[in-house]
Amino acid sequence: MQRRIFLLLLSLILCPCLLLSACRTPDRQDDVTPEPTPAFDPGSVQLSFSAISDTHIGDTNTEESFRRILRYTKDVIGAAPDVYMVSGDLTDTTGSTAEKDQIRLFKSIFEEETANEAPLLYSLGPTHDVPSAAPVENHRMLFYSTFGPSYYENGLEGTTMLAKGFRHITVKGYHFFAIDWPGGADRSYAQEDLNWLQNELQQAAAEDPAKPIFVSVHVPDVDQLNAVFAKFPQIFCFTGHVHNSVAREDSISQDNGYTSVHCGAVNYYRVDGYNRFYKKDNPYLGLGDIYAFAQGLVVQVDAAQNVRITRIDGYNQTVLGTAWDIPTGDLTKYTDARKAGAANCSFGNDAGLQVTVTDSATLSVRFDAAASGDAGPAQYYQIELLMPDAAGAYEVVQHAEISSQQVFFPNDVGIPELHYSHTFTDLNGLSDFAVVVTAWDCWGVSENAMVYTNGNYSHNGATAGKVIQ
Repeated sequence: MQRRIFLLLLSLILCPCLLLSACRTPDRQDDVTPEPTPAFDPGSVQLSFSAISDTHIGDTNTEESFRRILRYTKDVIGAAPDVYMVSGDLTDTTGSTAEKDQIRLFKSIFEEETANEAPLLYSLGPTHDVPSAAPVENHRMLFYSTFGPSYYENGLEGTTMLAKGFRHITVKGYHFFAIDWPGGADRSYAQEDLNWLQNELQQAAAEDPAKPIFVSVHVPDVDQLNAVFAKFPQIFCFTGHVHNSVAREDSISQDNGYTSVHCGAVNYYRVDGYNRFYKKDNPYLGLGDIYAFAQGLVVQVDAAQNVRITRIDGYNQTVLGTAWDIPTGDLTKYTDARKAGAANCSFGNDAGLQVTVTDSATLSVRFDAAASGDAGPAQYYQIELLMPDAAGAYEVVQHAEISSQQVFFPNDVGIPELHYSHTFTDLNGLSDFAVVVTAWDCWGVSENAMVYTNGNYSHNGATAGKVIQ
């Protein structure tokens, strides 16, 4: 007994940390350093695939744009992708004409550029691929019969679900799903079909909960699908439809319990809020050639199941911005919370603003582009003309909003000086006035403004740029 007491005392003298650890509250973690999240490892890539949408084969310039992005995808990966995913609106008018011509053309271009080196997984969109109202099955069968059995030989969904517009394949052990827009007047999925989908997702997730699951749907934010997807945080859902640029940071979101990613478009660009620019004679005021456009994504998974999404401009053959890296199971990086403290687009100190008065009733404004910020490039510019009222307070007497063309100048490179312009007319005297130019990106107003004043106007807030007389 005495020997045991002696050994215990000796151990406490030599190892006082034993006493400290014994007295410490068990649930305290202040001395524990969390393991760092492993970074994406480009040297251990297990899977690479192409994610695009809205090829609209049959519309203006679509063949050239489709070929460009297929070729550039291989350049970015350095090899053929393991899957080609197209999230809807493969064709432009199949849904209204029920003819195969555009499907055949899509197939022809795809096979010429890829030699069927990897599976094609597609989801169909409403109106352009299939009609919005029932019945849609016949239109789906146009795609099945035109592409042929070899395009579906690795499907896991069975004949019944294939006819309903649900596809399920595995590639290199990763699960891929494609879901067509539902038919019927109410545009809702049958509960039995949603049950099938949920069961398939559960089985896929059970194989390896850390592995991402990839889904293609044309129209984003369908409530019925959100309810299912939210149960599976490993889902990455790729969508199309809105024809925005993938340079916008709101093209990725993790606010619904999974990762949702917009694929951009391969055929034409439509600025967010485009209705503000709508005119019968020009629905895309000031945008230029909206068909000089072909954007999409390259998606890769490394050995640790980290996902990297590289944004690409296939038309101009360049990578856009920085890649979106999503560590395994992390749903915190790309939520709305990242807007706090994010820098919006901004005018540099060398940005030029030129105001020209041609007569007392006409004023022309020309200005340089704002540089992209954390949210991506400017989406549109607001130009305000202010004049003092009877009490001397400045008020906006005319304003204009013009759409940004920066989507056609990848990473803000090559934008001509004084690229944007607008002319105010029908004015009544211009002896005392001010012009304020601000830019708006997808997260809000620019960090600063450019201001010209020919009077006593004082602009509230930061200004930048130089006035060119």
